[in-house]
Amino acid sequence: MALDGIILYKCFERASLSLKENEKIINDLNVFPVPDGDTGSNMYRTLADALSREVCTVSAGECAQTLSSGMLRSARGNSGAILSQFFHGFARGLSGCGAADRADLARAIRHGTEAAYGAVMSPCEGTVLTLMSRTAETADKQTSDESDFFAGLFSAARSALCETREMLPVLKEANVVDAGGLGFLAILGGFCTEICPGFSLDLSEFATVSSREVFSAYESESFTFSNCVECFVIKSPEFSGEKKCSRLYGEISPLGDSIVFAETAEHLKLHIHTDSPETVFTLAAKYGTVAETKVEDMALQHTRLIAPETEAVSPSEKEYGFVFVSSGEGFEAVFSDLGADRIVSGGQTMNPSSGEILSAVDLTPAENVFVFPGNKNIILAARQAAELSGIRKVTVIPTLSLPQSIVARLAFDSELSPEENAEAMTLAAESIRTVSVTKAVRDAVVNGIRVECGEYIGLLEGDLVSTGATLSECLGAMEDIFSDVEFINLYYGAEVDYKTAKETAGIISSLAPDGETELISGGQPLYDYLISLE
Repeated sequence: MALDGIILYKCFERASLSLKENEKIINDLNVFPVPDGDTGSNMYRTLADALSREVCTVSAGECAQTLSSGMLRSARGNSGAILSQFFHGFARGLSGCGAADRADLARAIRHGTEAAYGAVMSPCEGTVLTLMSRTAETADKQTSDESDFFAGLFSAARSALCETREMLPVLKEANVVDAGGLGFLAILGGFCTEICPGFSLDLSEFATVSSREVFSAYESESFTFSNCVECFVIKSPEFSGEKKCSRLYGEISPLGDSIVFAETAEHLKLHIHTDSPETVFTLAAKYGTVAETKVEDMALQHTRLIAPETEAVSPSEKEYGFVFVSSGEGFEAVFSDLGADRIVSGGQTMNPSSGEILSAVDLTPAENVFVFPGNKNIILAARQAAELSGIRKVTVIPTLSLPQSIVARLAFDSELSPEENAEAMTLAAESIRTVSVTKAVRDAVVNGIRVECGEYIGLLEGDLVSTGATLSECLGAMEDIFSDVEFINLYYGAEVDYKTAKETAGIISSLAPDGETELISGGQPLYDYLISLE
């Protein structure tokens, strides 16, 4: 029985269900190399989200290719990134294949294994890579039909998984197998459940020992790098094709560890543990559009994993509380002065997850919590956090910029009800416009405006409205925007010194002769200036 697209898709569906059923078992084994989310959850979401997209099921090759593209985009964590790259190679091995027989599948698994090893900067045996390698070796030697073929792969992978316990000191000390390896075995088990008559998957034997005691030995203060960072990039035309972004691999290498670099002809997905997420995103932006990003605090993950039953939730001590998403020391100082209970690190290219925002809400000791996302790309995550909170009454004020968050907070009145305050703060945020000024990282044509790399560009509420070889030229092209403004707050970024910022304030004052300009250190990355207009 050869696997056509319909059968292959059913195999992936069953593999996804298998991951979901064993999610907790896999998560509890997550000890290598440092806390990096939940391995089982990351692998499950990587595959499940890809299956939620429209998939062609006519041929095996087309089915694998569509799922591969979806997995690259939905890949979560180190384990998800490696898994997506394995199936990228798997799809390449099935290219042009209508129905995959044993030889086709063996070739696909070999390509998948090679791609997975190639994606990891420092491949380490005793991990999921070992299971992939052992599976590929077994596949090349198999001569049975497809049902026995997958049963043989499962058996070989299971043996390899048991060996991981002795291959890595951290696993041996905890007396557990590799979490990512167990996830891969669950996927193979899903395939077997779909194809092999009488096969029954039971992974409970790997859940007999909890790893939390050893996991807690990783002190959060001793982590080499604090953030787990991911981004998905849609390549620019000049970088289209396989292995056209290898230079980026070298550029991000000094910035962290646990690097996974998954690349296809049109996209790439990065995973890295680093203290410099914004630098990673800036470097990635040179190769295309950074469409999706994620930054997670591994110390917070560590705390929740070793003591989930006592997850930090502050008791309510007051009626109102405030959570801001912010980027830049200056803005954070402003929000602190405005009574911020919690500040979540995030911004244009560093979107926090719903979980991070929810954690901040949980730690805010108030009955009613207002969340200010400060960016249109963060509003959805903030609203999801609000829906997840079962402790607080959470209201998201849909601010599109950090200056809007400031103006909105200033409109708060403790004498008003939560609903009245939400309306007042939303109206206040809508009363101002925000201009952002930065430099183009590549040539482009946007909204009919031609942009050259290195030019200054001006954006009004995120839409490109001006360019210029100099800052003065760029601002001058926005004269109509400044002409009727009464109050201007000029927030200068981390790379701008006070003298230069003061000169810029002079340029803006000349463009808005009837306006009052105030200069403030925002300290934001990437954008030289954020300018609020009222």
